[in-house]
Amino acid sequence: MKPLQKTISLAEFTKAKKIIKETVWYRQATTSCPLYIGTPCIGVLDEFTYPGIYGQSNEFEGYYSLHEFNYLAKEVIEKTKRNTSYIDGYYKKLTTIFNNAKKILTKAESIDVTNSSLPELEKFVQEVDDASYLMWNNCFLVDKFDPSGADLLKNECIKANLNQEEIDILVRPQKINFIEQSNVELHSLALQLQKKNKPDPLVLLKPFTEKWFFIQNSWGNVIFLEAKDFLQSIQDLMKESSERLQNVIKQYEDLSSITKKKVDNLYLTHTISPELKNIFHLFRTLGVIRDERKEIVLHINHFNERVARHLGKEFKIGVSLLRRALPSELALLTSKGELKKLLPLLQQREDAVYLHGVSVQTMFIGGKEAKVIIEMLHEKLLQHGEELKGIIACKGKMTKIRGRVKIILGETHFSKFEDGDILVAPMTRPEYVPLMKRAKAVITDEGGITCHAAIISRELNIPCIIGTSVATKKLFDNREIEVDTEKGKITLI
Repeated sequence: MKPLQKTISLAEFTKAKKIIKETVWYRQATTSCPLYIGTPCIGVLDEFTYPGIYGQSNEFEGYYSLHEFNYLAKEVIEKTKRNTSYIDGYYKKLTTIFNNAKKILTKAESIDVTNSSLPELEKFVQEVDDASYLMWNNCFLVDKFDPSGADLLKNECIKANLNQEEIDILVRPQKINFIEQSNVELHSLALQLQKKNKPDPLVLLKPFTEKWFFIQNSWGNVIFLEAKDFLQSIQDLMKESSERLQNVIKQYEDLSSITKKKVDNLYLTHTISPELKNIFHLFRTLGVIRDERKEIVLHINHFNERVARHLGKEFKIGVSLLRRALPSELALLTSKGELKKLLPLLQQREDAVYLHGVSVQTMFIGGKEAKVIIEMLHEKLLQHGEELKGIIACKGKMTKIRGRVKIILGETHFSKFEDGDILVAPMTRPEYVPLMKRAKAVITDEGGITCHAAIISRELNIPCIIGTSVATKKLFDNREIEVDTEKGKITLI
C-alpha cells in the first residue's frame, strides 16, 4: 500500500471543497468501519486518475465522478465490441489475484491468534492487508458500470428486439457462486443425514462450518459461526423429502449448463450481432467478478475482526474503537507505546474521510474537517431536486405500487421491517433476502444490472428500482410512496 497522508492543510481543505462543488457525484453507501472497508477504499482511490471521496459517519459512503464512471463504462463496451480480449485478460489477471488472496487467507486463518506473538501477528495482518489492497486496486471496474451500465446495454439491445427477461438471461453469470455452492453442500448434508440411523448433525456440520465460517459476514458485521449455528437450517432441510433435496441439488449443479443452454437458444432464435454477444459476455464476466470478490471480502473481514478482538483483550481497549483503525495500523500495534500514538487518531474518527485528487497522496483524515466534507457532500447530493429516479431492475407484477418506506442500513434495522413495507437500502446483500421476500418493492441507492438487488428481485419477481443514489437520504421511515416501475420513478404521496 502507498503511504497515506493523515493531515490536511488549509490549501488542501479549500481544494477539496472546490472539487465537491464542481463534481457531479455517483454515490454508494453501506454500513461499515475502517477495519473492514478502509483498505478497499485506499486501493480503489489509488487506482483513480480523478477525484474520489469516501466518508464515514453514521453510515459509510463512496462518492465518485459520474462523468468518469460513465466515460470508462462506454470505453470498455466499445473495446469489447471488437473482441473479448480486454475483459478476458482482465478476468485472468483478477483470477490470479483472487487465488493469491485465498492462499494467504487460508494460511492466516490457520494461526492461533491468541498464542501468537505480536510480531508474528503483525506479519500475517500485513500479508492479508497487502492482498486486500492489491485486489481492490485492480477489481473496481465492476462498480464503474453501476450508474449507466443498464442504459448502455439497453441501447445496444434495441435492434435485437429482446425483452427484459431475455436480457436478464443473457447477462446472468454462467458460473455457480459461493452462496449457491454452500447451499448445494448444505442440502447434500441433509440428504446424508436422512440416510443415517440416529444421525448427529453437528458431526457432519463441523467440516461444513470450517469451510463456510464467513458466509454470514458483511461489510458491516462479522459473525463467528459454529456448527450449532447451522443446526436449525439442517434440521429444517431434513424434514424435506429426499426427492425434493435431490431436485434442489440437481438444479444448482445444472444451473451453469441450463443458463448456457438458454443463452445458446436465444442466440439461435434472435438476430444478435457478434458485437452484442461480446457485450453480453462482458456483463456476465463482471457478474462473476462481483461474486468472487464478495467471497474474499467476507473472509478478510472475518480475519481482521478476529485480530481486533484479540488486540482489544491484549491492550484492554474496546474493540469498537479498534474498528476505526486500518488493518495496516493494527499491524503496528506491537507495544503500548504504539497504541498510545494511535489512540488520538482513532478518537477523531467518529467522522472520517478518504480523499483522492487533493494531494499527491491519498488522505485519510478525521475530526472537524472530515465532518465538514461529509456535510458538503450531503448538501450537494440533495441538490438534484425533488424527483427520485433510478434504474428499473425488475418491474414485478404491477407497474405502480404504493406502500410504507423502511430504511434498512444494516442488520441492526432488520427488526423494524414489517410484511408489505417497501425496503429502502444503500444496497442489498444475501442477509437481506428474507426481508426482500416480505417486501412490496425494493429501492436501493446503488447498483447495476448485475448487483445483488437486481438479481434477487428478478428471481422473486418483485418491483425493484436501483441506482437512485439518494433514496436513503431523501426518504424516511413510514413515509407513504408510490413506486413506478415503468418509468423508474418514486413519488411521495
